Amino acid sequence: MLELLQFSLWLVVISGGFLIGNYYWGAPLLAGGVIFYLWKFIKFVRTPRRDNSPETPQISFRLEDHANPIGPFLSAPDLEKQVIDCKNKLSTLYSTCATLAVIVFIVGIVLSFICSPFYLLAVGVIGIIIFWAYRIQHKEYQGRFDELLELAEHIRNTFFVEHPRPPFQLERCARYYSNIFEVRALYHWNSILNFEFEVYPQDSFLLVCGRKHQDICTTVGEAIESTALRQRLSKPIDPNDLPEVPLLPLPPLTPALEKIRQSPFKNITLMLDILQYRPPFSIEKFCAYWHDREQAALALYLRDEAVFRLGMPAAPMYYPNDPPPTCFWILDEDAEPVEFIMALEEKFNIEISDKEAEKWDFIDIAELVTFVQQKIKK
Repeated sequence: MLELLQFSLWLVVISGGFLIGNYYWGAPLLAGGVIFYLWKFIKFVRTPRRDNSPETPQISFRLEDHANPIGPFLSAPDLEKQVIDCKNKLSTLYSTCATLAVIVFIVGIVLSFICSPFYLLAVGVIGIIIFWAYRIQHKEYQGRFDELLELAEHIRNTFFVEHPRPPFQLERCARYYSNIFEVRALYHWNSILNFEFEVYPQDSFLLVCGRKHQDICTTVGEAIESTALRQRLSKPIDPNDLPEVPLLPLPPLTPALEKIRQSPFKNITLMLDILQYRPPFSIEKFCAYWHDREQAALALYLRDEAVFRLGMPAAPMYYPNDPPPTCFWILDEDAEPVEFIMALEEKFNIEISDKEAEKWDFIDIAELVTFVQQKIKK
């Protein structure tokens, strides 16, 4: 919000120059401000974006070593709800003040050109008032947020006095995760946060990290799954990273799924009901329904893109004979189907026509995987 104060003060100075010294004073101030903000914009655009993701070493992972932690687990659901509520208030405050400032600036600047530079002065003063109102309210919310973080650290310290844990070791903690992607995500977070003690997937991410990372209010396991998904989307999935598991027979296509396949756009409620009672997703079970790991890798990528871009639920299992709307229905109001298709085209350097994309609603996921494979081979 500091930019709001700078811009408001600039408007006050410009309007003062126009009102006191006419255009001889106002024009140079206006030109100087435009040049300054143009320079800041060019500097922002030309600043290289650094990838701070740590290099992941070769990590050995064996599915047969998987173990479930016994506990007790570090959690405080009531505290997490308060933190989320406080963060939402801070976010709402910022967006409200920013929106109000933009509206005032646009109206005031237009009126100043039509009527009088006095409106420019009024806009600058109103902008300063909005800034200080934001600062006062933000200080109150931030103070409450800091109190909650101090309470989180107190809960964590008390917990480890009563339930001491051994120091963090990647090889030991890797046993609590079911695939190599999650182990790499665990390494990623450890490289950033430098865990001092052993962490379990059921632990609260907020209590584990404290002030080191305040943006995630889920369990460690959920944060690891989300990070693993993003890492899989960042580069092609190596089929060798997928587990070798015996092939399982496909579950039969139920009448409800057949109904979705015949009328994909009329049965969203039915689809959500089906997904609600599906077993939880796991890469091991997911790969067991595909004939080879190449197909499984491509199907996993399609599923990850649907979760990331279309808002599909990540929790339920998906099968090769599911109709694509079960996995690729757009549940996120801000998502666009063209983004999903463009992501596939860019990822695999292929072209998908509109007519070909329209057929996706009437084929199953295995047929969709075969379609993309054929496009890649061409």
